[in-house]
Amino acid sequence: MPGSVTALLLAFSFFIVINACSHKKKVITNQKVCISDSMHKIITLDTIQLKPLLQEIKLTGKVTFNEDKVVRVYPPVGGIVEGIHVSLGDRVEKGQVLARIRSSDMAGYASQYKTALANLAIAKKEMNTNKELAETGIISQKDYQESINNYEIALAEVVRTKRVAHILGDSTRDFYDMRAPISGFIIEKKVSEGTTLRTDNGDNVFTISDLKEVWVIGNVFENDIKNIKNGDSAEVYTMAYDKPYKGIIKKTAKTIDPATKASQVRVIIANPDYRLQPEMYAKVLVRGTNANITLPAIHNDAYVFEENNYFVVTYNGTCDLKVLKVKPYSIVGNMMYLQKDAPVGTRIIRNHQLLFYAQLNNNQ
Repeated sequence: MPGSVTALLLAFSFFIVINACSHKKKVITNQKVCISDSMHKIITLDTIQLKPLLQEIKLTGKVTFNEDKVVRVYPPVGGIVEGIHVSLGDRVEKGQVLARIRSSDMAGYASQYKTALANLAIAKKEMNTNKELAETGIISQKDYQESINNYEIALAEVVRTKRVAHILGDSTRDFYDMRAPISGFIIEKKVSEGTTLRTDNGDNVFTISDLKEVWVIGNVFENDIKNIKNGDSAEVYTMAYDKPYKGIIKKTAKTIDPATKASQVRVIIANPDYRLQPEMYAKVLVRGTNANITLPAIHNDAYVFEENNYFVVTYNGTCDLKVLKVKPYSIVGNMMYLQKDAPVGTRIIRNHQLLFYAQLNNNQ
């Protein structure tokens, strides 16, 4: 019996020792560590500073055209579309022929120009004759002035018809080549071969957009409207690509859509590779500062995370390094905001801090 009690006590003692070891907590020893001259050259020092809180707001939206860089092409003459040289989505260069219109109007414009030239010649001859007659007193100055007015009217008609002919190209032909006014992509095409066009219809034939810059329209719910303003930076993500596209909020709507109960913001995005296409679904991440809230902050690459805790290595001199436990408030972009009790003004090591953290805690 005594032997059994002894064995039981030994087993219980062994359990206590093992259990205590398994629950051993992290102890920060802060042993003395010095920074060598070579290491001093590659480390970066930073300071815990008070900064306005940077907020992140997530929006949904879609890619659309930059309406400031969209041109709608209208037919200047009526007629029948004889040939279509482009398709929807094609890239075109300025001056490229989009379609040919067989038109009787072209001959009419040529006739108007020729008639205007003839009338000008008659008006000029009459004016010169009346000048001589007025100088000799055969006709009055009033009659001479009237001939001058007729000449100026005829000259204006020549200028007008000449400009029309210049716009339409060679007006002696019976067809008109519709050309691209800008370089860009065909985003709308409303005609096909054989379509009859009328100048009084008021509808465009093609729409061309320069997609080097696009808009992303994001939906903002009421509780986020106060936190978004023009000039805030934004990142746009699409399902097609992993990379974020960076832009700036240029316009915030002043109305609420009754269907979605949301307002809208416009983000301007550079699109040099034309990868962003209109109607793509987009997620928009807006970052803006809240001037009413300031918190201690550090770069989010300056901390060490271990055992669900956050630490920084403070620097007070070459041989005066310490490990400081900090409590994060939030991480936004490249900043970590700390709780208000963090020691503002404390200098910390921003890079290679893990090496010093391990040495200070004797974890080599």
